[in-house]
Amino acid sequence: MAQKAFSKIWILVIIGVIVVGGILAWQYLLRPKEESKVPEQEEVIEDETANWKTYRNEKYGFELKHPEDAEVKEHDYSEGKIINFIVDFGKVSNNKPVIISVKSQDMEGAMREAIDIQSETEITINRIKGTKISGVDQKGLLVSEIWIKHNDLLYIFKGEGDIFNQILSTFRFITPELETMEIKVYFIDREMMIEGRADYKDMVKPVVRTIPKTKTVARAAIEELLKGPLDKEKSTYISSIPKGVKINSLEIKNGIAYIDFSEELSAYGGGSASALTIGWQVRKTLMQFPTVGDVVISIEGRTEDILQP
Repeated sequence: MAQKAFSKIWILVIIGVIVVGGILAWQYLLRPKEESKVPEQEEVIEDETANWKTYRNEKYGFELKHPEDAEVKEHDYSEGKIINFIVDFGKVSNNKPVIISVKSQDMEGAMREAIDIQSETEITINRIKGTKISGVDQKGLLVSEIWIKHNDLLYIFKGEGDIFNQILSTFRFITPELETMEIKVYFIDREMMIEGRADYKDMVKPVVRTIPKTKTVARAAIEELLKGPLDKEKSTYISSIPKGVKINSLEIKNGIAYIDFSEELSAYGGGSASALTIGWQVRKTLMQFPTVGDVVISIEGRTEDILQP
């Protein structure tokens, strides 16, 4: 009996080994292997304009890229305020010329009359909004142009094909660095006015402002004065000049500045403090310039009975 029991145990052990072996064989030999996935490489899109030349026009405020073999020719037919500029990049796209024109927006009406416009489509070029104009000109030729309006100018693009589209994609407006200058405007010292610690002339103090450089600096200074104190200045300064006042004229002759204001200046509310401080604000602002030794103030041409207490 013991021998039979021992034999049964061995049989069970052998069966167990066979079962375990079969499972292991299936896992490592017969089970389909998962294919190792190779990470897909991102497609690198080559910038075909990377080695192109840059055309930059400071006068009309734009730049773009163009193929190296483009023959750039400029033609400026502008006269006075009428702008008429053309830059031709030659036949670089589909053997057709690529041309950019810059014109005064005032010329748009005449240009529309010269074209039988059949469609106008809004488009965006390098985040700049424009209009695609399609039609027929007076000679019966097909017209396909892109018009972009910017700063009172009309930019017109003519061309077709992939190279033309690539040139367009690089177009952008440029802003030249603005030259500035410092001037002084004169406001009333708030604390001195409240406490009455000085006469009105001495209460009027200078505040420095930075403005775009200009030849008409005296007028620019008065325009800054009429704006009143800035938010950051209001805790220290006030102005007696009413809101809405405009400059009618300003002329400097023989060392005297003759300045005429609009009727709004009469609305200062009366009182000697307001009348006198207005006078000193204007006089001191103008007399900072060496060409001005005295100031004559008028309102709508009147010099008498103005700025009365």
